[in-house]
Amino acid sequence: MRIFLLCALGFGVSGNTVHLVQTSEKTNDRLARKPDVPVSPKGDKAIPTIRIDTSKTKQKITGFGGAITDSVAHVFAGLNSTLQKHFVELMWGKSGQQYNLGRLTIGATDFSTSMYSFAEPHGDFEMNKFTLEHDDKSGFISLVQQAQQANEEIEWLASPWSPPSWLKRNKDMRNSESPGLVQTSEAQKAYALYLSKYVSEMARRNITIARVTVQNEPHVKGQFVATYPCCGFTGEQERDFLRDYLGPQLRKDHPGLHIYVHDDQKSDKGKPMMMQYASAIMNDTEAAKYVDGIAFHWYGDNLKNYGELEKVHALYPKLPLLATEATLEAPGSQHLGTTPWKEAQKYAVDIIGDLNAWTSGWIEWNVLLDTSGGPTCIGPSHTGVCTPAVGHCDAPILADTKQQTIEIRDSFWFMGHFSRFIPRNSIAVSSAVDAALGLDATAAISPTGEIIVVVLNTEEGSDKSYQLQLGSDQFVKLQIPGHGIQTIVARSATHQPASELEFV
Repeated sequence: MRIFLLCALGFGVSGNTVHLVQTSEKTNDRLARKPDVPVSPKGDKAIPTIRIDTSKTKQKITGFGGAITDSVAHVFAGLNSTLQKHFVELMWGKSGQQYNLGRLTIGATDFSTSMYSFAEPHGDFEMNKFTLEHDDKSGFISLVQQAQQANEEIEWLASPWSPPSWLKRNKDMRNSESPGLVQTSEAQKAYALYLSKYVSEMARRNITIARVTVQNEPHVKGQFVATYPCCGFTGEQERDFLRDYLGPQLRKDHPGLHIYVHDDQKSDKGKPMMMQYASAIMNDTEAAKYVDGIAFHWYGDNLKNYGELEKVHALYPKLPLLATEATLEAPGSQHLGTTPWKEAQKYAVDIIGDLNAWTSGWIEWNVLLDTSGGPTCIGPSHTGVCTPAVGHCDAPILADTKQQTIEIRDSFWFMGHFSRFIPRNSIAVSSAVDAALGLDATAAISPTGEIIVVVLNTEEGSDKSYQLQLGSDQFVKLQIPGHGIQTIVARSATHQPASELEFV
């Protein structure tokens, strides 16, 4: 608990030293506060350098967080009240991750315990029978509300996986044709109203949805054997639904709600998916009126796809880019050709790569699962069968509801190096790493003037020495362990708070 308390108290930063927080595989350091490191007016040309240029400002940072799914709510409901409170504090509290972004699932997904939607009566095109009864009874709503109580700064994004089955061409929430929606005006109006009703009903429960995506992974269609809820759209099909139905409905009912498009891979096997979807929508001036941002996932061409973000930002510099889903191999698979630590550090690699390529925020997938990385509800189409061992993933917290225990996974520590130290409305700034170092780094200026730098060593060998250059006369000599991550927090009178900076 010591490490949580240190993070909760915050730091009084002086101009003569920097604060150092470290996590490393081979030590007991887990978000551990290390001794302050002095700032020197002179650098050492013999030491490889990470240079921070605060004059080169980039995007405003929205925050970091994770997703609540039906599976998360199911596992949470199986914990005793003491563990529930502990979990909420670990994720959203001041002594924990302080997550200020979250993703909510609209209806059933692959991480659900059953197939369900919020408009089950077939033919209810006016959505008169729309109800969140499932989420009320499952504990989903209660968990969202508890998260809000722990951190009132949370902003929620909501994403649908599938319309109600009767609004789909295949008449099943699982699997999809392309387009997935019934192509009558009546059906598409009904689905737009369905999504708007969701936002309204959540507001009635004091849950404000700040952002929605049009569709989770719209490329998914034609699934084989193992199927789960989805709704196929090409970029052009998503454009038409947004332009003619969803955009007008949401702007009328919820004018402050931000609509994000794509919500799918950056690229896959070199295919520029994000660019294709974004361009198909943005090239239509009417559809573009309803686009407030572009969401994406990390899976395709994983950890090698940051150039796609650069290209999309270059074309649409005013649209914020938001990473909305990332997850790791199931716990039982993390010893097959990899290790749990190597899997977990992928989070840091991706967050650094995304932030350096204009991304405004980063949301991981399920924040809580059982010890196997489930439950899931994947199975044959046109059945309610759930195949329990398919599609499992890792989560920052795993729970054994029989033993009433929880396990903090390695990814938790990596995420904390970002979520606890880079506040909302920080401004990303340029960082340049000497190639000889083989380290990854990203930097930002906080709203109160701190310079926050995160440095990652993905190599397993010995410690690496480097110097951090914060200004023309500010150098910090540091050493990072193999498989280690560090967050450095510094302040100097020469650096302006993010609130006083211009950003791109």
